Amino acid sequence: MKKYYMLFLIPLLGIVSLNSGIKINSQNKNIESEEASITDIATSEYSSGMIIDSDLNGFGDTLYMWGDNLLGQIPNQEENTIIYEPLLIDYDWDGNLIDLELNYGTSAITIDSDYDGYADTLYMWGNNDYGQIGNGESSTYKVPITKITPEGEDNWSGNIIDLQLGQNYSGVSIDTDLDNVADTLYMWGNNIFGQIGNGQNIETGATDVLYPIIITPENGRWNGTIEKFDLGYDTSGIIINNSRTGEDQLYMWGMSIFSTYGHYPAPYPVEVFPNSYKEYWGNLIDISFDNKNNGVINDSNNDGYGDEVYLWGENNDGELGSGGESERINFPTDNILTIEENIMNLEVNGKNSIITTDNNYDGLGDTIYLSGANDHGQIGNGSYNEGNILNPIKITPEGQDNWNGNILKTALGSNDIMLLLDQDNDGLGDTIYMWGSNESGQLGIGKSYEYSATPKIVFSTYY
Repeated sequence: MKKYYMLFLIPLLGIVSLNSGIKINSQNKNIESEEASITDIATSEYSSGMIIDSDLNGFGDTLYMWGDNLLGQIPNQEENTIIYEPLLIDYDWDGNLIDLELNYGTSAITIDSDYDGYADTLYMWGNNDYGQIGNGESSTYKVPITKITPEGEDNWSGNIIDLQLGQNYSGVSIDTDLDNVADTLYMWGNNIFGQIGNGQNIETGATDVLYPIIITPENGRWNGTIEKFDLGYDTSGIIINNSRTGEDQLYMWGMSIFSTYGHYPAPYPVEVFPNSYKEYWGNLIDISFDNKNNGVINDSNNDGYGDEVYLWGENNDGELGSGGESERINFPTDNILTIEENIMNLEVNGKNSIITTDNNYDGLGDTIYLSGANDHGQIGNGSYNEGNILNPIKITPEGQDNWNGNILKTALGSNDIMLLLDQDNDGLGDTIYMWGSNESGQLGIGKSYEYSATPKIVFSTYY
């Protein structure tokens, strides 16, 4: 029998239970018990979602979604409707829920079906206009929840380590030898700019890739294990830990990568770091790609934590944090941001950048810095449409000088931001903050508010 949990919706001014039989006084915030935990969050242009561990066994078991269902990304609901409050997605997932990803009307989730702690099954649904669902079709919308595997296979021949959704294309990294490290990359979907990496682009008559296919450099070898990968609008990237040297390598492919020859399209993955003209940067901690710009976290002193952020690409909204706007930054080393804190995570979305840091050096995130557009209040500094933020600024909830907990994850939508917090420092997510645009109901705070210009608690299992 499905278990339900105490998850409370807090629409800016108070707390109302999702379950009609449970109420709580919004003025009494004394902790009684943590009835559930939040294991993952995601937000996109139209919608948002979260995975809940309702029995506190360490693994997600319940999915909630909300926002605009324009393209069927919220399953089993009418098209062109807005879900203003969290909706339980009633589906037999047949396993633990691991990773949720949303992007421009397409939704995906990975499942651990054999309960060994690792994802092995992928489900996708929603928008499939370019074949990004991976079911062999394209030019379709409101695709129901569908199990996805490579063509002719009934599984992935390994564990799914990471899932990423780009703009109308998708990818997963797989651990085929079960050593807990990814070694194989599959991608599928829109390939007009060569972002799939199979050697084709618009100049060679590229077509959409309708099933997952294995991607490698042109020589057929990555020469190491996959540490991170990310998909943007038309450019893809991956960090490889070289099995011979132990050093990190950055490969990029798609519309516009950087090299000694400047920017050019690359239909195959091309190693852009290290290379002959640039000395070794350090260990690459994280990457983030999206519409118009890219970013890398670098550990230059090899202590295991990031200390530099390289951001490059278009800078129309000041999202690169360089102090200016409108100028294009062509190479990563032309814009190096340093913060006197350990840098944990980076997210970019073409309009904004968010950097998560650890300022007390305990290995956990506790501070965020934002830069870029503020036309929907997404910076979170209390202002709305009062100009771009050209340098990263520290953001906290209104009236606080810190987050009163550890930051487990951040997610950027088109004009909104989502943050998962562990307030009681037990390692479990218990509180979600959101801010920015609520035009599509993506903040989950009801339809009375068009935006929030400061971070607001919208969900919590903590109070």
